[in-house]
Amino acid sequence: MTHFQHISGAESLLKPADTSGCLGASGDNRAPSDLRDLTMTETLAVTHAEATTGLDRDQILTFLKEKGVDDVRHSGKTLLDHLLGVEEIVARWGADETVRLGALFHSIYGTENFRRAVLRPTDRTTVRAVIGENAERLAWRFGSLRAESLFRAAQPGADPVLAFRGAVAPITVTVGDLRAIATVYAANWLEQFDRMRARSRAGRMVEMRELADWLGGKAKQDI
Repeated sequence: MTHFQHISGAESLLKPADTSGCLGASGDNRAPSDLRDLTMTETLAVTHAEATTGLDRDQILTFLKEKGVDDVRHSGKTLLDHLLGVEEIVARWGADETVRLGALFHSIYGTENFRRAVLRPTDRTTVRAVIGENAERLAWRFGSLRAESLFRAAQPGADPVLAFRGAVAPITVTVGDLRAIATVYAANWLEQFDRMRARSRAGRMVEMRELADWLGGKAKQDI
């Protein structure tokens, strides 16, 4: 028995897997069938609720390792090292536990540019049992985010509307939810900065500095 097989019992206490997510099972651009009706205004409420799974940090890291994140390469290092680095940055910026855990799992479903998903949409209930519903939803949203919509939403006077791969229409989120996603996005970019090619750095520098200005605080200082 693996360390996390006991989670299957906890899953029955949770709601069925959220059908409002946006990332395809393989990390590609195919839209899963549960996204076809994604037209409603939604909020994530990720910045107002702490994760309450009852699992300690060692158990959470064991879960990630059992999914192979230390065997997958990401931007010149292991995916595990990248995930830990992004979590460390958002923690340094003062993020709460939900955002920190969302950052730790931010690319497990793949992202717009990183297609090596280690978990599938069918794993979402299990992940919720590990890090909590709101942190998992933040990771899910981050994985399906279309980055250009984030930069637009962070402009002065813009509405908090984001686009997600697989969604049939943009989704309005709360400003707090937008800030949570932007925080993880900025930390994700910063963690990879020293390993980026010069062209990649320059290609997003203006947008990232604008995003950091919008976030303020330590994010603005670091970027």
